Amino acid sequence: MYELPPFDPHFDPQKHNKYFVRRQILEENRELEKQIIEELMSDKKSKNKDEETDFRVRIFVCECCVVLCLLALVPVTIILIGKKGLATLEAATSSHALFRNLAISREVS
Repeated sequence: MYELPPFDPHFDPQKHNKYFVRRQILEENRELEKQIIEELMSDKKSKNKDEETDFRVRIFVCECCVVLCLLALVPVTIILIGKKGLATLEAATSSHALFRNLAISREVS
């Protein structure tokens, strides 16, 4: 068949073979991409932790404000109504009790 002469001693396949060279370049690029992605993911995770902590603090503060407002509702109402309002409130409840007693007494008789 064919007789192939030996390769030239100066021929270096890692240097002159285009397929091999391109494959090395591709592998280097992939490694570089992996490093960049890892750096971006670590940065994103650290930012997410900071934002999550801020979000938790904001929610805690809002919940505290809501609870304090709801707890303060009754005392503030009593202060605003004052003694005159309490007297009216007591009269209304006592008249309600009277009407209830009348209704019960009518049912009995």
